[in-house]
Amino acid sequence: MTTRQEIAIPAQVGERALRNAPATPRARPGFLERLGSFRLAAVGALAAVTFVCLFGHTHVVPGQIPPSSWFGLLSVPGSVATRGFLSIAAWMAAILLALCWYGFMRNALAGRLSVRVAAATAAVWAAPFAIGPPLTSLDIYSFAAQGKLLQGGHSPYVRGPAALGQGDFLAAVDPRWRNALSPYGPVGLRFEWLSALLGRGDATATVVWLRVLTILCVAGAIVLAVALASPARRPLTVVLLAMNPLLLVTGVSAGHLEALMLVMMLAAVLAERRHRPVLALVLSVAAGLVKAPALLLTVFLVVEHLRAAAPYRARRFTALRDGAAVVGALAAGTLLIPKGWGWIGTAVQTPASGRALWTPSTAVAEVFTAFGRWFGVDPSLDHVLSVTRLIGDVAALAVVIILLRRRGNYEARLGAALVAVAVLGVVLYPWYLLWGIPILIVSARRRLTSFVTLAVVVFATIYLWPEPKEAVAAGGALVGTLGKDPLVELLFLVTVAVAAAQFLLWRRVVNTRLAALAD
Repeated sequence: MTTRQEIAIPAQVGERALRNAPATPRARPGFLERLGSFRLAAVGALAAVTFVCLFGHTHVVPGQIPPSSWFGLLSVPGSVATRGFLSIAAWMAAILLALCWYGFMRNALAGRLSVRVAAATAAVWAAPFAIGPPLTSLDIYSFAAQGKLLQGGHSPYVRGPAALGQGDFLAAVDPRWRNALSPYGPVGLRFEWLSALLGRGDATATVVWLRVLTILCVAGAIVLAVALASPARRPLTVVLLAMNPLLLVTGVSAGHLEALMLVMMLAAVLAERRHRPVLALVLSVAAGLVKAPALLLTVFLVVEHLRAAAPYRARRFTALRDGAAVVGALAAGTLLIPKGWGWIGTAVQTPASGRALWTPSTAVAEVFTAFGRWFGVDPSLDHVLSVTRLIGDVAALAVVIILLRRRGNYEARLGAALVAVAVLGVVLYPWYLLWGIPILIVSARRRLTSFVTLAVVVFATIYLWPEPKEAVAAGGALVGTLGKDPLVELLFLVTVAVAAAQFLLWRRVVNTRLAALAD
């Protein structure tokens, strides 16, 4: 009877076979990756400094006077053509910063980046935005005025900043929003009150304190995001969040309240992961009392808790516990300011008074109205807009319900729901995308998260596009002065050279990506 015997393979033969075996093909580094982290960081820092130094000279709102010129960085030249030149140069700097960020993202995806290098680069890039003036938005001046209003014992849900009377606080507010009621929750308004208290009645000091507290919130959100990410994913998390141009421009520089909301949301997610459901619910409600969309986190948490409690008695206890935590947190939050429930009516009405063409509901209404006029019908844009906004709200609600009914990773579903609410809402600003993108960064798949974040950065860069009338004026002034003013000719040549370099750089990036896909 024959027996099966094992055939032993000598170790030398195995080593030789492994040595002679063909190597596993690896993705070839693209042009941006081959530049190295140090060069990318240096170029990105230069782009950040250039943007901060130029953008404040490009934006003028009639009737709005900032409380400080910020060492001359907010002095706006009277010439429209000059503003056009500066806005084009600032926009190119923003594109260059986004390209450097893209190079870091590629390095992180390929495993060629450490957390230390990414964090150091993020700090260097954030420094100009933290030191420079508030850019791309005037909302921070409204925050300061609302804090001052609350400090005087008035409710921003009843009176707008105009109730302050003439002074630096009111002069800094955009005239379109001087009579607007606050759409922010009681926790957000108490945050503004704290800044006004620390500012001691001075408008500039209040804005500075708002920036300082917001930057602390941004730093806290980054630390929480890194803690939520797995060790292998942390370099990519730092790149996608801390180095993200959208966060640098709208969070660090503009000082939007999304930073406060975000740090509370991420803290709630971390508490839920550590099996502290009551603390997670309280933090989620606190985030919702900054901006209402964050209350979606509360809904998702309650649903997940009820699903986890299988027996009927356990589910009843969970429902009572979660209900008590949510109601108690809401009641305590509304007591923070006078007439604390007043934000329920203003949370939707105030943002709805703004219009942005890149908002899907507004774009559809504009196109529909244009087609109607083309065919001899003159529909009212306001009526069409009310219909498209209603459709957008219904679509957002449908997406939220579908994602709630699904099972699995609730964090990724929550991030997708918050992005859907931002995109399909009554108005879309780039910083609204910070509601859901950070949640996706710490929970969704790496490639999907990177693609979505890249799309968001591209949208934010397009948002900084120069005003058409200023760009046209710059072109007309250039044509009229060519051959007459050597300084203008030099500026023109430098602009063309930078634009050509960016085009060639972007072309090499695209060609590298196409070659990688072909392989």
